[in-house]
Amino acid sequence: MVGSEKPLPRKQPVESFNLDGGTQLREKLDDANIAEIARLVNRGVKIDPVVGFYDGKVLWLAHGFHRIAAHEVVKKRHILAVILDGTRQDAIRYAIAQNHKHGAKRTNADKRLCVLAALADPEWSALSNSILSGKCGVSDHTVATVRAELRAAELPPTDHKRPAAEPEKTPPTGGASGSQLRTSNGAEGAEKPAEPEITRVGRDGRRHPARKPRKKPPSKPGHTRFREFHKALGVTKRTLDALAETVGKGQHSREVLRLLDSAGSEAAEWEKEEI
Repeated sequence: MVGSEKPLPRKQPVESFNLDGGTQLREKLDDANIAEIARLVNRGVKIDPVVGFYDGKVLWLAHGFHRIAAHEVVKKRHILAVILDGTRQDAIRYAIAQNHKHGAKRTNADKRLCVLAALADPEWSALSNSILSGKCGVSDHTVATVRAELRAAELPPTDHKRPAAEPEKTPPTGGASGSQLRTSNGAEGAEKPAEPEITRVGRDGRRHPARKPRKKPPSKPGHTRFREFHKALGVTKRTLDALAETVGKGQHSREVLRLLDSAGSEAAEWEKEEI
């Protein structure tokens, strides 16, 4: 971890620093800034030392990427540096804290990269937006926006397309006019199953659609019950019609018995019980 006292600067080989550990929190380096620093170094002007963290194996550069690049431009092999004990994560935290205090002005992309680095830290990601905004030098709104984007990226993608319209169903033959039946109060009920196709064999030996039964016209009052016994009693249609007409007019039961006597004694006995 980082010591309490900051060590003195010393000359350090430029190539000894690891520059690819995610500690560079700029979207890209500023070529104009590099050229200006290179001009000062070439003239022998003293510049601020860079800062690195050494974990026992790797020396992580935390601050001074433009200065390192400027030394490479003028082919300087050594640079003045402050070396601290610490891990790669310590170097990233130091870079987050120093990035908005020193160096070239940051772009929105630079600020976003800084917030992403802070939220990638297991401990810092649990901090509030207000605390993180202070560490990163950005607004609370920026931290909240980036945090929400990261949470949304963890969820599976959502299709917002509107569902395609279902094809209209053809009503079954002989069924209701729609794909669903409706009850008396207008609510939709279950779909009516399709009726099986009925065929008949004609004289030519081929199958033909079954003939639909003809609807009988509504009977006059008094016809139905007497016609049920038409075949059993052997009463002719003419006798039945006269009998129905007599009953419909409400004439005396003797006239009904006279008509039934002409059709047979069995009909007369049945009529006596019913009238």
